[in-house]
Amino acid sequence: MFIDNAIALQYHRGPDASGIWEDDFVSLGHNRLSILDLSDAGSQPMLSSSGRYVITFNGEIYNHIQLRKRFLPNQLFKGHSDTETILALYEKMGANMQQHLVGMWVILIWDRVDKRLFISRDRYGQKPLYWVYHNQAFFFSSEINPLFQVVDQYSINKLAVSEYLTFGNYDHLFDLTFINEINNFLPAHYAEVTLGSKVIDLKDYWNIEEVPYKERLTFGNAEAKELKDLVMEAVQSQLLSDVPVGATLSGGLDSSIIVSCIAELGFKNFPVFSAQFPDSKFDESKYVEALKGKYGSAIDLVYAPVGEMSLKNDLEKSISLQEEPFGDPSIIGHRFLVNEAKKAGVKVLLGGQGGDEVSMGYSWMYQRTMAYALNSGDIASYIKFSLQDEQSLPVSLRMLVAGMFPSVEQTTRIKSRLKQKAWLKPAYHLKTPSNVLGSVSKFTDVYLESLKTVGIPHLCHYDDRSCMAQSIEGRMPFLDHRIMEYAARLRPDAFYNKGYSKNIFRKSFRDLLPSEISNRKDKIGFYTPLIKLIEKDKDWIYKTFEINRALVLEWIDLKSYNYIVVFLKEGSLDINWALRIFRILSLIQWVLSIKKLQTRI
Repeated sequence: MFIDNAIALQYHRGPDASGIWEDDFVSLGHNRLSILDLSDAGSQPMLSSSGRYVITFNGEIYNHIQLRKRFLPNQLFKGHSDTETILALYEKMGANMQQHLVGMWVILIWDRVDKRLFISRDRYGQKPLYWVYHNQAFFFSSEINPLFQVVDQYSINKLAVSEYLTFGNYDHLFDLTFINEINNFLPAHYAEVTLGSKVIDLKDYWNIEEVPYKERLTFGNAEAKELKDLVMEAVQSQLLSDVPVGATLSGGLDSSIIVSCIAELGFKNFPVFSAQFPDSKFDESKYVEALKGKYGSAIDLVYAPVGEMSLKNDLEKSISLQEEPFGDPSIIGHRFLVNEAKKAGVKVLLGGQGGDEVSMGYSWMYQRTMAYALNSGDIASYIKFSLQDEQSLPVSLRMLVAGMFPSVEQTTRIKSRLKQKAWLKPAYHLKTPSNVLGSVSKFTDVYLESLKTVGIPHLCHYDDRSCMAQSIEGRMPFLDHRIMEYAARLRPDAFYNKGYSKNIFRKSFRDLLPSEISNRKDKIGFYTPLIKLIEKDKDWIYKTFEINRALVLEWIDLKSYNYIVVFLKEGSLDINWALRIFRILSLIQWVLSIKKLQTRI
């Protein structure tokens, strides 16, 4: 039976308990990872006090105690779980409750009277939900693999493969996945499905408001304090737990801010996990140690042994857990990090993901933000940015064109992306859809491109899978929607100052961070030595390519294949071809993982 097998396949997502509720129309299943209210009062599926509604819920509502006080002061609760709060809120206000929730979630609530299923996914899609319509029935799952029980005949989405092999993008095509027959339920949307429905009518409940240019906020000391308070509140609310909590720390600005906030809140010996590659130019240990030096006993620092990582030993496992191919081996490194948290008994893990997206931390984001300023008539900010940040002439000209002709720039980018797919087979020469790449005519388009497509979706995907594979709940304070809403009201020049990106965070948290971190200009991210990893396992990669030669030649042209083979035998490699090799290898492993899965279900 689908529900039983689905629970078994997703046991890792909630090993503490499991439950099933069924009637003649619906089956709801749940694997419980006990975080709040460890008693049976928090078990799911859960019936409302009236008996009319039954819920299965994945995630955390960080403000649920405040919601009880504000909207449900006279409600009698059996326990203190957020699940029970959601049920009571839904019974009181229906779908309108979503506006008041702060957190991450997938919520399914069955109305036993009206025979209607309410489905909601959080604003950023931190918690996953996939669905299939098959034999006049809807099937939903937190992971993709259980849905292969009903999708026995499947086809691979060529656009997803094309985008992935060329750019490493995934989870960015809205409701599409790598499998045509399996759909992604959109973040920030909900639906109400009634008996006999054959389609899901999605409705959005949240978006970023577009603020007129003249009404945007100048980022002064008062605004910096307000932003700092918002981030501090987000961190404090996400520390809510009845089980041990930890955090990850790369040494970069974002994760350092999260750990600094935790230390400022008075925690002692707080478990913090870092992954570094000693003796490489990307080693950030000195920044990690600087933060440790500032806060001393507040931080209990553990380093993950990522130096032991290899593609031969670790890629297949990581692909199986992620359920889809991923863009670079940093995802494997993240799994090593989470493993250390598991060993330490941590059950909730805070991270700095999303900080770049909120603070315009990528070069393409701040360049396009300045193009937006130019498009809005703020020529002074454009000139100041071009001069103070010593942008190259091609970049300045590209921003100029983007600011003056937004639609032309968007079309040019789409054409440029198509040209970069020339090494693929013609069937994969597919244009990136225009709704994936926003224009600069609106400030929110810069945010939304990262929020809904090329940035945050894949961050949420890998963090959820890596953490839940170890029965750990990953949390991202920067994805508290109130932070994004505030940042989206600022002037473009708030984000950059004298060559420093992410100015809004640097200014807001300068007093909490060591100067070595707050004054950093370099950006490393979660680095993994890809070229060394490939060279280390050259022979195994070569054999994998040759064994699966026919499969690979479905995706790439023969010239490219021969170039890769020559390198794997005797050549040297640049980072672009290294990424191509890694993505092809990941795609091979993913196809093989599906075949293995089908023999088990």
